[in-house]
Amino acid sequence: MIVVALLLFIMLWNDLMQQMVYINSLEKYTIALGLQQFKGSLGTDWSKLMAATCMSFVPGIVFYLIGQRYFVEGIVMTGMKN
Repeated sequence: MIVVALLLFIMLWNDLMQQMVYINSLEKYTIALGLQQFKGSLGTDWSKLMAATCMSFVPGIVFYLIGQRYFVEGIVMTGMKN
């Protein structure tokens, strides 16, 4: 269950299309939608975009570190036969 929760969290965290459909207020934008604000029609501020992208990885990494033991255990137990 921990592995499924981890993979579901990562999938929903990076799902840009669903966020664009449901969120229409700038104040409620998620990180994925906020990253789109760094791209302009005349240019892109690459340093800010890359810094924000690195910050968007932090929740996924923290969630993985918390459930790392269960994640690895689930992978190991998948190949075993009783």
